[in-house]
Amino acid sequence: MNNTDHKIRILIADDHPIFRSGLGRLLESAPGFKVVGEAADGNQAVALAQRLKPDVLLLDVAMPGKPGLDALRELSASGTTVCTILLTANIERSQLLEAL
Repeated sequence: MNNTDHKIRILIADDHPIFRSGLGRLLESAPGFKVVGEAADGNQAVALAQRLKPDVLLLDVAMPGKPGLDALRELSASGTTVCTILLTANIERSQLLEAL
């Protein structure tokens, strides 16, 4: 496989199944992206990120069970390295600083 064949592996973590499905289909339709998994809550996001080792984690901030920032904190503490893009309709400055 050469560099032009490499697809960016993405994990989508959001508690809304319709949003996950739609975003996944949109990404899969674009060249260069492959959705490797979907998580409905923060606990699943952590487990799948550690197991699947995606290139990118699309992470909802407000999820049941374990909120996105808690999941991000757990991934960081475990040494799991993944580029993360936070999905949110609203985020407070303190949450943004914590995420960074």
